[in-house]
Amino acid sequence: VRLGRRIIQVDKSSIILTGADALNNVLGKKIYSSHDQLGGVDIMYSNGVSQIVVKDDLEGVQSLLKWLSYYASALENNPSFLSINDNFNLEIDTISDNQIDPRKLIYGYSNCNDIFLQGFFDQKSVFEINKGWAKTVITGRARLGGVPVSFILNDNKTIKSIIPADPADPNDLPKDNVSIGQVLSPDSSFKFSQSIDDSNGEKLPLFIFANFRGFSA
Repeated sequence: VRLGRRIIQVDKSSIILTGADALNNVLGKKIYSSHDQLGGVDIMYSNGVSQIVVKDDLEGVQSLLKWLSYYASALENNPSFLSINDNFNLEIDTISDNQIDPRKLIYGYSNCNDIFLQGFFDQKSVFEINKGWAKTVITGRARLGGVPVSFILNDNKTIKSIIPADPADPNDLPKDNVSIGQVLSPDSSFKFSQSIDDSNGEKLPLFIFANFRGFSA
């Protein structure tokens, strides 16, 4: 596993190499008012450097252990199997509405009558990664029949986000960024390929839900 591809960041913390004060000294004027402008969650989570954000150290350790639970054994070269309570013979409840959140396909969900509709993967086994970056592509780990797997699917919705202004450029302004659902952009393409590479490195079966339009932006 390459360094920098598995980062869990605590909210209200910063990941930096050079602090705001040092950069201000190099630039000869006060441009950055805090480390958050350089490596805060708003920066690192939205650009894919931090894969997961947690509220505190305890939640960080819990997320780390859950993430590691999907890894294949390096010695046995086989994925770790967990016994589950799901019935293997259950049918996946079909979701035909294109506007519905595609996450319901993999997570499952409770309908208006509070009846749980089975998703593609084992119940409560889905673990999303890189939710804050390139949001039109959804990636992560899950279990299918107790066996750890990796998955990639696309969001149907158009997602709007704001790119913050660069404090070092006095003329820069925040920019609106629009990502079209089911269309690959440079960011989502990179996220897609990185997920494939990670799956190969972790020796996990990869499920790709091919709900793409067939062209890129």
